[in-house]
Amino acid sequence: MPVSLDAIDRRILRALQRNARMSNVELANEVGLSPSPCLRRVKILEESGVIEQYVAVLNGPKAGVGLTVFVRVWFKTRIPPLPSNLPKPCANSPKWSNAISLPGNATPSCAW
Repeated sequence: MPVSLDAIDRRILRALQRNARMSNVELANEVGLSPSPCLRRVKILEESGVIEQYVAVLNGPKAGVGLTVFVRVWFKTRIPPLPSNLPKPCANSPKWSNAISLPGNATPSCAW
């Protein structure tokens, strides 16, 4: 069930999405509250599950992490288990990291 959010709650959420590491005093100043009510609202947002977690957004090139791409592959006939029979674009790519196959009618995918 959705939680009812007012304009101040939304300002808090927007500010935390931009910078979740800002201090409570900085956050309070940005949203126009004093620190105590601001902290109380953040705690309520956390306890109600609106704020699920705080995460770090990585700079891929600086962290040495490349782009992840999922490619959907269709085969004309049924193939043996992956990854031994992947088509050449997947199997021969030096940056190919793994292949996944989803159960059901889904087709195998390659991830780079």
